[in-house]
Amino acid sequence: MVRSRCSRASISKLRGGGDGGDPRRERCGQVDADAGALRPASPVSGGIAFDRDDISRLPAHKVVARGVVLVPEGRQVFPELSVLDNLRLGAFLRDAAAEDEVPAMLERFPRLRERLHQRAGLLSGGEQQMLAIARGLMAKPGCCCSTSPRSASRRR
Repeated sequence: MVRSRCSRASISKLRGGGDGGDPRRERCGQVDADAGALRPASPVSGGIAFDRDDISRLPAHKVVARGVVLVPEGRQVFPELSVLDNLRLGAFLRDAAAEDEVPAMLERFPRLRERLHQRAGLLSGGEQQMLAIARGLMAKPGCCCSTSPRSASRRR
């Protein structure tokens, strides 16, 4: 059994009990990147709790609505959409005030400002990773999960 706690505004790391930490063999949890949510890997007992609520069996949209977002490895952006539209999608569950967050993301990732109206698929790998992170932060999540951010930066 793995039990981990993390507090708000902190960074925590959770690795599975695979072969020497090989991420392809981790069995602690797996990420359903298409759905954008954490799911327990099978065979596993237990669950995943957020704010004391079990979220392991919730559909992805309800996990996101509770404040848990995923920044998947591999710079998964919507390549045909502009950088701005990708950012807006990160805040799709928030109200109209979410548009006010765009300048903050562009301040945090100034390179995206230069590319704001370009298709996301035309960005470099590093720029796409910045966009994926910024899109996740647009949701103002209580928990922002990432699937191995270091491996994404090593892949060139």
